[in-house]
Amino acid sequence: FFMETLSFGLDAAIALDTMERRKKSGRKGAVLYMESGFNQLMNHLDEYPYKASFDGGALNESRLITFAVQMGPYYGGGFKICPEAKLDDGLFDVCISHPPITALKAIKTFLKAKSGKHVGMPNFEFERARKLTLDFETEPPAQMDGEKVTGKHFDVSIEHSAIRVLTPHDPL
Repeated sequence: FFMETLSFGLDAAIALDTMERRKKSGRKGAVLYMESGFNQLMNHLDEYPYKASFDGGALNESRLITFAVQMGPYYGGGFKICPEAKLDDGLFDVCISHPPITALKAIKTFLKAKSGKHVGMPNFEFERARKLTLDFETEPPAQMDGEKVTGKHFDVSIEHSAIRVLTPHDPL
């Protein structure tokens, strides 16, 4: 189970590296995420072959740099990776970045993603689904809400309205 993000590839490597840096330094916040992001962008633009199916549809085969499965629009240090995502619509929003990409273009894209301005850029694909199946040839960096996960096969489904959140405006 995850509350906000399940991701693979570069974005997972950034999230995991950020958590390690936080443990070692005691620091936190967007600056730490940015430091990790620039480090990973300069040193780890790895590509991962994958196969994915969304809502039981056709099997898509491709390569990814990043693959983020989101409940809401934000992840890691306030980056608006899936700007159209809504927490209560019963759907995952998925952002996939495909190669090729140079380190310079990756850095520019990383900076645009902070405010969601990467939408519409070449190499990006966005999907919505209630469930997805994802298979990798080799195990990529992977994380759920900042915690490392391992594997090459993932079946992911949403539990719509699984929790009730009380707000100050809700009657008891």
